[in-house]
Amino acid sequence: INFHLHAETATGAATVTVYNSDAIIALGELSVNTLAPAIFTQNATGEGVPAAYGIRVSGGGSSVVNILTFDIGQSRWVPLAINPGTASEPVYLALFGTGFRAASEAGTVSVRIGTTPIPVQYVGLSPGFIGLDQLNIGPLPLTLAGTGLQQLTITINGRIANFSKVMQLAFGAPPTAVAAR
Repeated sequence: INFHLHAETATGAATVTVYNSDAIIALGELSVNTLAPAIFTQNATGEGVPAAYGIRVSGGGSSVVNILTFDIGQSRWVPLAINPGTASEPVYLALFGTGFRAASEAGTVSVRIGTTPIPVQYVGLSPGFIGLDQLNIGPLPLTLAGTGLQQLTITINGRIANFSKVMQLAFGAPPTAVAAR
């Protein structure tokens, strides 16, 4: 069940009751906090590849960069090697989750890929989706090219998103220049 807590919901223990017509079909407890960051992952487990996409900025436009693919043999989403771009064609990432719009300013958000800090461009509501938060980061440092599988760590107001879970991205070698003939 997906549901949205109103921004003015009191913090602390809460009971959630699910009804079908007049019958209670589920009952559960949850802890309401002012900030509980979680980045959605493509496999819906809180680990692995984040639910995200890349954006390559080039000249006056942009294009989508795929960062994941479905591996039929493993029956799960796996990271694709990302080319972090060039100085003139940088790549950014848009990540999606919940529970971090309460971060009062982008300065309270830090992102690392491996040990490399990544600039935060936006944190807040994802337009058009109630309860969905968005985090835009980048440009991805060119030094990530060829580093392979890297852990993504997002900290919001001192809380680590998806704590104890590992989110990963993969980085391939930069494109090689083709010599003119």
